[in-house]
Amino acid sequence: MLYRLSGLRGLTARCRTRLSGPGGRAAVWGGLLVLVWLFAFAAHALHADPLSALVVFVGTASLLRAGSALLDRFVLAAGLLGGATITAALLFSVWPWHLEPAPIAGCAMTALLAVAFATGRRPKLPRKVLWSDAVILASGAASAITLAWPVARVGFKQSLPYLTAVGQGDRLRHFSLFDAIQQVGGYGFFHSDQAREIVLPGMEANYPSGTHMLYALGDVFARSSADPSTSTAAFHRYYWWAVIGYAFFVVCVTWACRWVAGPAVSDRRRAVVCAGVGAYLATGILMTGFWNESDAEMLGLGFFALAVALIARPPVKDADSALLLGALVVAVSFCYSLFLVPIALAGVAGLAVYRKRVRRSWRAYAAVAVVAVPVALLPAVLPKLVGTLNVGSHLLLAGPIVRMQRRFLAGLAIVAFLGLVRAGTRRSPAYRVMFGQLLAGAAALAVFWAYQVLSVGGTVYYFEKMLHAWTVLCLVALGPAVLWLRRAAPRPAAAASPRSSPALLRTRNAFGTVAAVVAAAILAGGLHWGRVQYDGRPGPDMNWGAVWASGRIQNPYADSLKVLYNAKFLGDGVPTMALLSDQHWVNVDASNTLAVLNHDYGRLQKTLYSLKDVDGIAPGEPLRPAPTGKALPYGDRSEVTERGVARLRRILAASPIPLRVVVWDPWVERELRKFAAERPDLGLRIVRVDRLGRPV
Repeated sequence: MLYRLSGLRGLTARCRTRLSGPGGRAAVWGGLLVLVWLFAFAAHALHADPLSALVVFVGTASLLRAGSALLDRFVLAAGLLGGATITAALLFSVWPWHLEPAPIAGCAMTALLAVAFATGRRPKLPRKVLWSDAVILASGAASAITLAWPVARVGFKQSLPYLTAVGQGDRLRHFSLFDAIQQVGGYGFFHSDQAREIVLPGMEANYPSGTHMLYALGDVFARSSADPSTSTAAFHRYYWWAVIGYAFFVVCVTWACRWVAGPAVSDRRRAVVCAGVGAYLATGILMTGFWNESDAEMLGLGFFALAVALIARPPVKDADSALLLGALVVAVSFCYSLFLVPIALAGVAGLAVYRKRVRRSWRAYAAVAVVAVPVALLPAVLPKLVGTLNVGSHLLLAGPIVRMQRRFLAGLAIVAFLGLVRAGTRRSPAYRVMFGQLLAGAAALAVFWAYQVLSVGGTVYYFEKMLHAWTVLCLVALGPAVLWLRRAAPRPAAAASPRSSPALLRTRNAFGTVAAVVAAAILAGGLHWGRVQYDGRPGPDMNWGAVWASGRIQNPYADSLKVLYNAKFLGDGVPTMALLSDQHWVNVDASNTLAVLNHDYGRLQKTLYSLKDVDGIAPGEPLRPAPTGKALPYGDRSEVTERGVARLRRILAASPIPLRVVVWDPWVERELRKFAAERPDLGLRIVRVDRLGRPV
């Protein structure tokens, strides 16, 4: 037996000797390369591509050397993968496989092997778990549950009032970009001819589509298929990706607050601050960004918070620092390019403090900048090269948005500044950078305010967006403010109670921490009781999360969509115009929804928008049985209705493609059938339905 064991040990030693040589190492790395590609294709064959995505995510976290806690590593890996995926998608858009998950997963795992080979790093994750980890994750989970609550246990039809909650069309346009990416297999600006028929004209190049690419790729891996499914199912899934995106934003901001606070603030105090920040984000006014359909902005703000935090307190390893910052700048630019200006100013503040460190490791930063800067500038350059966007006039556009509370922001900024100018914090380079970022952000905000006031006489839509970025800056900078709270001096050992065992002290400390966390969440507005009252305006003690979860905020044209759903017209592929209301904007929005779900929004947008000039085409209630069993008469048509139908004829005559027109008014149906008979070349199809969507 001993002889056999000694022979086995000798064989093992000889194998190690051979593998340690150049030829052996090449064989090991070559074997690993083959293995990861086999794994990627095997996972795809088994419809287990989410497992490949998980391997890439954990592998990225394990090769980073930034962050001392496990959650730090995972959050940073998410930020790095966000920017890296957006950049790599430029290649995915033009290579033969497009968004097929197996080749993408294989390339991602190959890149991880290359990093491990070049740096000598091996997979390693920290085991450290902090009190504040639970607070950060709970904040993200609370926001996700709140947003998902009205649609958590219902199907697509019941979800319609919430998928486009305020009916202003932004989520339709965001979904059309998401849909176009999946339909054409990449960024729309690489496939302009195809994408232009699906999205709002010019949007494929004018609007940054990083958010939509990340959601589209996430959806491809989740379904293990790059083939687009039905448009209604895709729209429903896109809503859930928007929910995940907002939860990610909450996690990023609360984590960034903890990261900037650093070791100077105890973890229990950081947990208290994170509880306040998380409760505000999960219940406060920024949550209106979700149902105001600002999906790209919310994800962009998450990456913005990570970038601000890493500029203030860069990781110890310069290579990791450069790579993370480059990826996050790309992610911010491709998600919401408006925030490029505050990010650039934040970078200047960081460079002023860390200039010696950057000079010492300039090669690492220069290598990343060579790739990251051109990619980050792409969303700003594309509208000028192939798009139609006039940035100056676009920034002056008005739009529906909930205004930020100025008094609250003033108090928030004062608390943030006071925490950073405390005598004990001024020596910290991270706090000095954060102070500089706040000053630079305030200066940018003042310039933008002056530009809008001088141009249009007041602040409008995009100034509120810049205020969102400023709010995130202040929230990230809140951590040091708790240092103003003096810690009670410990009692002398002789005066300590004999019953104060270490276990009892730990229990008391844990209870105190939990109580402080709950108090911070309550003070930030995170607790709601009583009946939700909302009449369209903020009220006292407004909890925006509770308002949304109560189901009070719904799509104003949901009734028309339910009729169209019952009639099986949503996403059936037939270009359609809906005339189911006497309010023109309801017909415009319902018809736009049909066009988006039928992938012809780009072709029909001009035609459908012309409905804004058509009034009174459905002036009465739909036909219903009278008490005697006879149909109720409609009476004479008004002059408004006749003018509306006359305008409608001109719109239909100018349509670039034949349309199906859905109505429920019999007089309008009769007039349109006459017009269709007069103009058979238009290929019009007139369909009348009742309120339940049944053909009449």
